[in-house]
Amino acid sequence: MKGIKKYFGLVIVIALVFALAACGGGGGGGAADTPAAEPPASSATTDTPAASASGGFKIGVSNFSLGNTYRVQNIESIRFAMDNMKAEGIVSDYIITNSDGDANKQIADVQDLLTAGCDALIITAQTPTNLNAVIEEAMGNGIVVSTFNSQPSMDVTVTSRIIEDEVQFGQIGGEWLVGKLGDGPADIIVLSGIAGNDVNDARFQEPKRLFAEKGYNILGEIFGTWDYAEAKVGVEQLLAAHSNIDAVYSQGGAMTLAAIDAFLEARRPLVPMTGESNNGLLKAWKANIGVDNFDCIAPIVNDRSGTLALEQAIKALQGESVEGIVNLPYAVITIDNIDDYIKPDLPDSFWVGSALPDEIILVLF
Repeated sequence: MKGIKKYFGLVIVIALVFALAACGGGGGGGAADTPAAEPPASSATTDTPAASASGGFKIGVSNFSLGNTYRVQNIESIRFAMDNMKAEGIVSDYIITNSDGDANKQIADVQDLLTAGCDALIITAQTPTNLNAVIEEAMGNGIVVSTFNSQPSMDVTVTSRIIEDEVQFGQIGGEWLVGKLGDGPADIIVLSGIAGNDVNDARFQEPKRLFAEKGYNILGEIFGTWDYAEAKVGVEQLLAAHSNIDAVYSQGGAMTLAAIDAFLEARRPLVPMTGESNNGLLKAWKANIGVDNFDCIAPIVNDRSGTLALEQAIKALQGESVEGIVNLPYAVITIDNIDDYIKPDLPDSFWVGSALPDEIILVLF
């Protein structure tokens, strides 16, 4: 978010990190997509001292998971932006909830946010349908609803949707792999996110079609929840089961990093792999340029979608007209421009292109 002050919210971030440390994270041994800690059991956290004297809007954020660092960074960027808006008197109070991957709990979380009197809801949905009824209730009561990342279905009306074209994401990686592999035959493994999740399904739509068209053999698909540790185990199992793997279609940056590490540890030749803009992946990619047949491509996915959803909500609350759908196009990292994006001094867990100051990233991860 442009023009915001850099240091508001740092104390809150530090407090958050220590609070989260009470619960275990899922990573280990370079688990670049598992946060250092998980949220406390309580689903709702009010992250504010007192409401500003000048008033302001009360904002509720419903998140379905902090299970990977992309999600942690996106929510933290929203928190950072809201802290600055509090300092400016635009936001009086905010509540962030996390349903830990439980679709029914997310429904209850949103109902709690409505009961708490939130003027606007910022939502990323566990499934395309789990929140439809409660979103309709909110909209019917004049509450602004702005969605990002994992979207509710188009059957439900919201104030604004921040949409990253996930079909395009998959198309970028799928077409790149086809360019690397040619007409085949080729044996491919697939690293997916969460079964039934709309982002996951959209990202695999075009690659699945392209691979079938070329006659490629998909040896196996694992659902790694976009997490390093889970993907690493899955790739290790696929490597043990198959003597030849020609390429990896991965729809997650840390999952691709896990694949690189698993291939190297198994002393298997590196192959073309798709990914996304995770800093750890960029470091491993850079370190292995020229090794075997390895290359990579990474559409840039960062925390812009969440802060833009917040900005749209604030505009709507202030009476400004907002677009019902805002499409965020993908920039793409390739071997030709990787040096423009890689951040050697920042943690592997970081997603490049963030508006968060480096000092917050260092504390967060």
